[in-house]
Amino acid sequence: MDSTEGNNLQVELEEGREKESPTTEPQSSQADPKHVNVSLVKQNQAAKSKDQKITSYEIQASKENPHTMTLPHLVRKVPESDLTPRPWTTFNQILCLSYISVLFFFPIGAFANKYAWKAIRTYRKGLYVLAKKWAKPAIILSYIAVLVGCIVITVIVLVVKKIL
Repeated sequence: MDSTEGNNLQVELEEGREKESPTTEPQSSQADPKHVNVSLVKQNQAAKSKDQKITSYEIQASKENPHTMTLPHLVRKVPESDLTPRPWTTFNQILCLSYISVLFFFPIGAFANKYAWKAIRTYRKGLYVLAKKWAKPAIILSYIAVLVGCIVITVIVLVVKKIL
């Protein structure tokens, strides 16, 4: 005998018991503890017949790439160290570097910070290629901001020394 045939027989037997025993208790409290799975099947079938709708998850495409859908249970987790450029191992280190670059030279450091945050957000969404794409310019702009900041500070110090 098939398991589905056995379940069908159990459902029919349970329906027959419910018809034979007139009680004032609701149907959910009449469920036999041994046949909980059958009563859940009946409840699910009753819910399907009432709604006639199949529920599904709504998947929204991301702003960065509208053609990409990320399903969390299907995404393979990639370590951050594989996505960040060499001396850096996490996106938080890149973010700290971008904050330091903001201190050295604000205009370029602000863009580095923007790209670092984009990299972190896309990594958390599971869009690893985009995270790698945004991490690289964040680091390059951070280096440029620190270099330009050092040059500006040196020039200011030399000009002040010459004036005095």
